[in-house]
Amino acid sequence: MYRLVQKEDAEDLLECYSDAASIPLFNSDNCNNDFNFQTIEEMSGCIRFWLDEYAGHGYV
Repeated sequence: MYRLVQKEDAEDLLECYSDAASIPLFNSDNCNNDFNFQTIEEMSGCIRFWLDEYAGHGYV
């Protein structure tokens, strides 16, 4: 089931976005980072960015 990302997803997403084996597989076309997050603060900041961009119709 698809749904919009939520702030509460940070801990679960950090498991994926901090995995060195996964990072090369992420599509970062036209993005300003490499999706390599090592802290919950970094992951939370990314989620805030995604939600702000979604609200402003960016990338969608």
